[in-house]
Amino acid sequence: MSSKKNKKNKLNKLISLVLKVSLRGKGSPGDLIKVKKGYSNYLILSDKAMIANKPNLETMEKQKEEWLKVDSAKKQEGKVAKEKIDQIVIDIVHNTVDGFRLYGSVSNKDIMEQLAKKGFEIKKEDIVMKAIKEVGTFNANIYTYGNKANITINVKAPTVAS
Repeated sequence: MSSKKNKKNKLNKLISLVLKVSLRGKGSPGDLIKVKKGYSNYLILSDKAMIANKPNLETMEKQKEEWLKVDSAKKQEGKVAKEKIDQIVIDIVHNTVDGFRLYGSVSNKDIMEQLAKKGFEIKKEDIVMKAIKEVGTFNANIYTYGNKANITINVKAPTVAS
């Protein structure tokens, strides 16, 4: 009996939303999704979704075409950016402990800053990579509005002047 009660409580914590923008792994503009309350607050406050009630669903039907046009334009921009990003090789010089292991690690922020220098506005959340804690060549995935680009990262130790 208590397991049924727990299931009801879990279901009650999900909020129905209508997406205004594409979200990786969630849906496209106009899609109806169910998410936890905290995430729903984030989506609503960042104007990425709205609560799925009757007035909002009527508004959604009117605005869905506009949202899809904007989404399509952004996806096209993402494809162009993906093609440019795929050709990028980033060189990072990072302090090392013993010439091989890094003192600290290369972070998404480091990659984001290097891409900004090359003219790309990428958010930290759109960079997916394994932790880089040593000198070498590594790959990272960059998501540009639904398109996955790959970049090469060359991590080098600083040269010591003699």
